[in-house]
Amino acid sequence: MLFVSCSGTTAHDLDKQAAFEARFSPGMTEEEVVDILKTLGDYRLTDTRQLENGDVILTFRTQSGEWGSPVYYFRFSPNHELIVLFPPTV
Repeated sequence: MLFVSCSGTTAHDLDKQAAFEARFSPGMTEEEVVDILKTLGDYRLTDTRQLENGDVILTFRTQSGEWGSPVYYFRFSPNHELIVLFPPTV
């Protein structure tokens, strides 16, 4: 599983999470991830952070940006390959 586990989620949430996660795999490039999110049509990049070790975290949220809309965090290696996708937060 690419997602970092989280507690307090329902079975429906886990199904949605698994369906979303299935679109991504470790080793994908930043460009590939962004292209997938563009095809979903409801996500926009809201933050980019570089960690001391060179990893980069990209933050995406739904276009609506409404309170309670999910925020996804993708962590990439210095080689721009996907390491992990953190579960959505609100």
